Amino acid sequence: MKKNNIWFCSDPHYGHKNLCLGETTWADKFGCRNFQTVLEMNDAIVNEINSKVGVDDILYLLGDFSFGGISNIFEFRKKLNVSTIYLVLGNHDEHIQKNKVFEGQTTQELFSSINNLLEITIEKQKIVLCHFPLEEWNFMDNGSWHLHGHCHGNLPETEFKRIDVGFDANDFKIWSFDDVKEKMLNKINKKHIKNL
Repeated sequence: MKKNNIWFCSDPHYGHKNLCLGETTWADKFGCRNFQTVLEMNDAIVNEINSKVGVDDILYLLGDFSFGGISNIFEFRKKLNVSTIYLVLGNHDEHIQKNKVFEGQTTQELFSSINNLLEITIEKQKIVLCHFPLEEWNFMDNGSWHLHGHCHGNLPETEFKRIDVGFDANDFKIWSFDDVKEKMLNKINKKHIKNL
């Protein structure tokens, strides 16, 4: 697979009111997103994706697609311009995992594929995709990378070739393949300098 027009993100949590600072009912507001309304948050998610990911691009979305019921899954998907989304299931994607039906269409029909874990190769670089961060993954000792979500930027940075590509871990931005490559090369260089 070629690198051009390949994007990664995780944990959009479209429609998740408790992640929205202005609407949350959580006592502890740490980790809430700085939006006054869930509509404002939803628009920011859609705009970030649509402003970068073209119709013919590829988006790997690593779980926790949406909240607020099955209708929000369809609403969110219809707002995204990209045709090809490979979904890796997160712990909040039960409606998609169960392939629920809404207005005659199943949730799984909205995506190009649905997996719990996905291994891909871009420009000879092996990448293991999972919603959850892994300590060990396939071909780890042979240079493969691991992209995940789930932690919302709260997992400490390591020298592992592992990146949290969630919205909350990257200033609410999605990652291009080149972004991932640059981050991985920085990790490798820092580790090399440290070992000198």
